[in-house]
Amino acid sequence: MPWLNLVLWVASPFLAVLADGVYRKVIARMQSRRGPPVVQPFYDLRKLWAKKRIPTKNDWFFMISPFMYCTTLFVGLMLVPFQVISFPYDFIFLLYVTVLSSAFYVLAGISSDSPYGMLASMREMRLMIIYETALAAAIISFVVYSSTITLAGIKDLSILGLVPSAVALIAVALVESKVTQFDTGAAESEILPGVSTEYSGRSLFFLDLGEMLKRFFFISLLSSLFAGGNLLFWIVSFVILFMAMAYSDATTPRFTLHTTVWYVLAAFFVAVIDLMRVLWVGSWA
Repeated sequence: MPWLNLVLWVASPFLAVLADGVYRKVIARMQSRRGPPVVQPFYDLRKLWAKKRIPTKNDWFFMISPFMYCTTLFVGLMLVPFQVISFPYDFIFLLYVTVLSSAFYVLAGISSDSPYGMLASMREMRLMIIYETALAAAIISFVVYSSTITLAGIKDLSILGLVPSAVALIAVALVESKVTQFDTGAAESEILPGVSTEYSGRSLFFLDLGEMLKRFFFISLLSSLFAGGNLLFWIVSFVILFMAMAYSDATTPRFTLHTTVWYVLAAFFVAVIDLMRVLWVGSWA
């Protein structure tokens, strides 16, 4: 039902914030803690929205980057999972949106003129070049395997024929969502909050909301690719990925940048090799 998809897409920021509240609660339970209430992220964002921004001498990129970072992820949710729009080669537009969101995140740190923000952005940029390419190769594998030119045409349970690409996608999602062990960009114990060090008020509101949207977006994207049009398997995939990400966040310490780079390189090679396999098999079909 198109109208239902539109309503869900409009409500996606609310759903993402609610999912973040559940995520925090699940992590707390895994660590034998009571944890914050599920609605705590709503309180946090409301408080940031009401706060005044601390004046800085940074340029206008500093002001606009958090908003654009959040907006690009919101636009991406039009394609997956809600499919408000669908058109030929929409997967290319999706890849463009993911690259653009990462670029605005990097720009937010660079334009802050803070050594902590710049260092975090440099780390993120180093990883971004690799994981965005791996993401593109994996998504194209799903599209070619399904003999389609739209995300809506992905075959049901296509994951069964694309296990290597699925593994690469999960690896990229962990890095993109900044799960603790791959959060080498922020690394709060080492370089303060990283990109968000100098942000406050509504700018920090959009950065934090963007982080929540990004996790929700990537779990939804992977579930949509793995399940195709199978709603039941989509829900199962979403829950499994959500719980796996929370477990990883709750139990594993942060890796060094060197280790994370090798991790995303491995995901890149797996995704590219599987894409070559799919193209080779398709050429003989």
